[in-house]
Amino acid sequence: MRMFRRLLRGGSAGNEQLTAVIATLLLLLLAIEGATLLRIRSLLNVHAFVGMLLIPVVAAKLASTGWRLVRYYRGAEEYVLLTRAPAMVRAIRRRVPAVTATAAALSLVAGIAVATLTVPAVDQLQDNVTGQTSFDAH
Repeated sequence: MRMFRRLLRGGSAGNEQLTAVIATLLLLLLAIEGATLLRIRSLLNVHAFVGMLLIPVVAAKLASTGWRLVRYYRGAEEYVLLTRAPAMVRAIRRRVPAVTATAAALSLVAGIAVATLTVPAVDQLQDNVTGQTSFDAH
């Protein structure tokens, strides 16, 4: 319960905790997603399921880091007083949300395209199997 309260305390500390928890979950899901690529044919369902689980986690991560960014650039004192990141990190972090959102959107579009393209083949396979085993309704 104490940890739960700590997550809900708000402010920059609460945002930092929330971002860390989401980042940990995101890292775990991305590791699972990467592992399913090794045997994509047999793990396609798991790959697709974990990919769909990634969508709200990425959205939450973008929201929490976006909130921090907005509060910082609007001059909220508790966000401005935090340690400034090195110049290289500041330059990269402005692009990370856009790259992450683009990758997530492209993955979703690719998944929908693959599913749409394979439905006729699966339907034909089902017709062949049911026709050979006399389960066809015709």
